Amino acid sequence: MMLLFYRLLFLFQIRAVNAKYLAIEYDPRLTKEEKVPYMIEWWTKAHENYIAFRIHREEIEQFVVNAKIELRDGADALVRHLASSSIPLLLFSAGVGNVIDVFLRHQLGYIPENIHIISNMLIFNEEVSGNILLLGDSLGDLHMDVGVAHSGTVLKIGFLNSRVDDLLESYLDGFDIVLVEDQTMDVPDLILQALLENTKKT
Repeated sequence: MMLLFYRLLFLFQIRAVNAKYLAIEYDPRLTKEEKVPYMIEWWTKAHENYIAFRIHREEIEQFVVNAKIELRDGADALVRHLASSSIPLLLFSAGVGNVIDVFLRHQLGYIPENIHIISNMLIFNEEVSGNILLLGDSLGDLHMDVGVAHSGTVLKIGFLNSRVDDLLESYLDGFDIVLVEDQTMDVPDLILQALLENTKKT
């Protein structure tokens, strides 16, 4: 019973921390520079909770499996197309890399070799050449390509899921393409297919 209490308390703490800092991350009144200290504080507090509550890897896996999180419609097809063409897919996270790993294994059944998870727990140094298709659902995702070696073009696609009136202008300023309340991966996949078809012709 005591163990269950501590696990519930951990979940409560994590949700409280996320609620506080998500509001800051999406606040259009704050500049990127103003948000950075809060994002560092968010990362630090979240990881302190994992340590303080002595959360084990098996428990993280169970949390992920029980969470009501799903891939966007068409995401599995996009992943397969990227994998079949040996195109790297880099997933950036300021959270726990294990969570993404478990989630993908649970949703896809495996981790394709072309997927690289770059997070606070896992560090990858693979260099990516060519072009980058950057997908993000936050203004903070605009600069996720910084530090990734490439010699081509970066096409940035933004998913705007909430507070459309407040954030649309900022999204249009930052992203090349903005998808409003689009819960699918259809547009990125269409772009990928067009690029692959064009590559075959050259």
